[in-house]
Amino acid sequence: MKDIMSFLELVTDESEPPEPIIDNGILLSESLLTIIGAPKVGKSFLVFNLATAMINGNDFGGFKINGKHKVMFLSAEGGYYPNRKRLRRITKGIDKHTLSNAYFSHNPMIYLDNDEHHDEIKEMLFDLEIDVLIIDPLIRFHRQDENSSTAMSEVMTNIRRLIYYAGVSIILVHHTGKQVNRGGRGSSVIAGEYDSAIYMHKKWDSIELSFDTRHVETPQNVNLRFNPDTFWFEETTAAVTPRENPVITYLEKKGPIKQKELVKQMENSGIGSSTSIYRWLQCAKKEDKIKEEQKMLELME
Repeated sequence: MKDIMSFLELVTDESEPPEPIIDNGILLSESLLTIIGAPKVGKSFLVFNLATAMINGNDFGGFKINGKHKVMFLSAEGGYYPNRKRLRRITKGIDKHTLSNAYFSHNPMIYLDNDEHHDEIKEMLFDLEIDVLIIDPLIRFHRQDENSSTAMSEVMTNIRRLIYYAGVSIILVHHTGKQVNRGGRGSSVIAGEYDSAIYMHKKWDSIELSFDTRHVETPQNVNLRFNPDTFWFEETTAAVTPRENPVITYLEKKGPIKQKELVKQMENSGIGSSTSIYRWLQCAKKEDKIKEEQKMLELME
């Protein structure tokens, strides 16, 4: 069996883990990030921004990029010429050498659940020495029923195989279902597989990003505005302070409430996933910002 080792070898290993590709645990080395949002919320623009930032090693919109990385983009959105127009504006001013480290394919006939296609993708990742593979959107790169847990387990297993054997990180773009507050469409297998997620929520004048990270503390929400001149998302607010914990903000507006009801209301309002909300609750309790009396949560005076 490949990579088997004893507990002794594991606990005495002194090797340093690789730096995150995107800080705050948003994209770790050899991990899966899923970006989830309703149609036309800006998911494709966000991944174009992320891809360009990663090849250039530049931060943007509150995302801290560690170093430069080679990227491959499998796109089935927008068409060849519209995407060319977008990329020309997004990458304006970036030198030719840097641009040569990102690869783009607009072939909608590549399927992750096809063994031959899967092997072709893996070979391309090896040959081009890709660090990050972006797939936009997931639904266009397989032929399975997204509501079937068995079928989607096959697709997600093949995605994990690419991560493991090609040593890449993968960013999936995924749509919400009819009920936006319930997260990504289809089987729960899809949501259960990611290491981290970015949820995009449309506000009246901005896009709010909420996060769910499985291996590190979940970052606070970020508000971005889309710049129609540059096609880049830009940060609208300063860094979030501890007082701006979303749970505290919600209690300030709503007053005392049962914990289960608070989680339900915040999730239904699109403020964050239940996992993130419980983490915010834990943080607020540790900081003595909230208390629970007679099963009701309320702010500390």
